[in-house]
Amino acid sequence: MSSPNMPEAETVDAVQGVVGSSSQEEQKLKETLLNIGMAVAILGGSYAIMHFFARAMYLRCGACATLNARRRTNCRACENPLR
Repeated sequence: MSSPNMPEAETVDAVQGVVGSSSQEEQKLKETLLNIGMAVAILGGSYAIMHFFARAMYLRCGACATLNARRRTNCRACENPLR
């Protein structure tokens, strides 16, 4: 069932080209989703590490909610005891 203007071999190549194009689009989509996943993982991991170190280094004043270095005994803003 080839078209009158196109030989049989060229028809098959044209059909395979269309199928290959769909496969290439699918591959690009998979790569894009993988890249998005990697970006989310890197940013999420960075946030988790930063949050852990911030909690280890600072205390929050109960009265005024100011962040204070863990070594301080009194709040630097309101002078209330931290411990």
